[in-house]
Amino acid sequence: MSNVKQKQAQKEQHDIALEQFKMGYMMIRSELMFIDLFSEARVLRDISGGYPKNGLALVMKDGVIRCNPEARAEPGEWARAIGHCLLHLGMEHFTPHESPIEWNIACDCVVEKFLNDLKFGKPWYFGAPPSGISDEERLYNRLCETVDKSEYLGFGTAGADAPDMVFAENQSGHTR
Repeated sequence: MSNVKQKQAQKEQHDIALEQFKMGYMMIRSELMFIDLFSEARVLRDISGGYPKNGLALVMKDGVIRCNPEARAEPGEWARAIGHCLLHLGMEHFTPHESPIEWNIACDCVVEKFLNDLKFGKPWYFGAPPSGISDEERLYNRLCETVDKSEYLGFGTAGADAPDMVFAENQSGHTR
């Protein structure tokens, strides 16, 4: 093994963030509910870019989930973030809407309510989605008519100011 590869291997052995990610990934891979969703998805965690700078993960329309290699999170938070992205795919959230930001917010709230009801993983955020959320379209319509959306924000995996669903293959999210 070359010196460069040995140093890389040593670094990975001591990379706590990577170990936490791997444990979270194994948690989600072992959940029966998510097994079929993985057949249409690829989870990437590398420094080549395309991941959220201030969040845990982005999910692309083509099924690629890009995880932030610089983010530190507990295994339960990684499992939940990956599960959140898988559910966007499984719940067919990649449908165009006139107001994509409101649609992403509505989908994030519904996914997080679902994961809360299942008690799956560990939320990376404080609090909980507002009560009474059960349908993406209804919530989307409400959000389009609401000026103050603050109680619905912060439940996406890309950080507070970026959507976690990326419709175009060449974009990595945009600011809310």
